[in-house]
Amino acid sequence: MAAQNETLETQVSQRTGELQRSLTDLRATQAQLIQKEKMASLGELTAGIAHEIQNPLNFVNNFAEVSTELLDELAEEQARPARDAGLEAELVGNLRQNLGKITAHGKRAAGIVRDVGALAPKHR
Repeated sequence: MAAQNETLETQVSQRTGELQRSLTDLRATQAQLIQKEKMASLGELTAGIAHEIQNPLNFVNNFAEVSTELLDELAEEQARPARDAGLEAELVGNLRQNLGKITAHGKRAAGIVRDVGALAPKHR
């Protein structure tokens, strides 16, 4: 009877050890899964933020490029002996509009960055 009790205690001890290792493995796997989910969420968030910032930056780049072309046209017009004051005024007006749009979209991008920064945890 004593031998059977000892055998049973040994088996229970072994099974308990196996269960403890299984529980430890399960917890480690769960922690890894949670970390992977966090990283996936962070990746999605980062992609969304990049997309939101890219939109106004595309406008800034496009209006800057068009403005460069308008400046080239203005310089060509100013180089002509018989200048067209109306055309020059139109080109300057278009440049002013483009600069306003560049400023507006630049501020929009800055606002997105500011808003995202406000969501970030503060380091102390």
